[in-house]
Amino acid sequence: MFFYNDNGENMKNRGFTLVELLGVITLIGLLALAAFELLDSVNKGNKEKAEEIQIKNILAGAISYVPTSRIVLPNVADAYVSKSWGTNCKGDSVSPKQMTQLSYDSIEEENTGEARMAKDGYQYLCDTTLTLKFLSELGIIEEKIKNPISGKNYSFSESRIHIFYVTDRERAETTILNYNQHKPTKMEKPWEFDGNYMYIFEFKDEG
Repeated sequence: MFFYNDNGENMKNRGFTLVELLGVITLIGLLALAAFELLDSVNKGNKEKAEEIQIKNILAGAISYVPTSRIVLPNVADAYVSKSWGTNCKGDSVSPKQMTQLSYDSIEEENTGEARMAKDGYQYLCDTTLTLKFLSELGIIEEKIKNPISGKNYSFSESRIHIFYVTDRERAETTILNYNQHKPTKMEKPWEFDGNYMYIFEFKDEG
């Protein structure tokens, strides 16, 4: 059996027209693009999940170590509670008696926190920070950790965990979300609570 078009031409021997070829090529291109976007979405999702697991592990390591250490943590005093932050910090209007930040950058500093505060006459503390360098020296985390999103190593001297004493969790979370809106992490809430203490992960890549 043979099929003929309106002009009486045998359809069996007929080739594709230019329009038909362009249509096929366009269709193949659209299918390839859809497949690429799907794979890219899956890849991004895997990286973001890996980042979340990694950050949670780092925070868990800090939370398990800090309570048994000599690290000085923020404390709550009614005169210094910030209603806007939901923490015991006063921000820019902090009292001269409250130290804005006490940072632990190396293992040698673990036993000097109280002395560093007393030296400058501070009685209260807003924010304790632990660098990844400090946690690495303690053996809590590895010596190098790669950011799953960027593929670069975290800067251990600039990446840190902030610890605040929280008086209002909901307000504190809202404040931190606003503060972290331009941070590179894809994790929705890069923090964990341990009682009244809020451990927040803030990082920078090397270079």
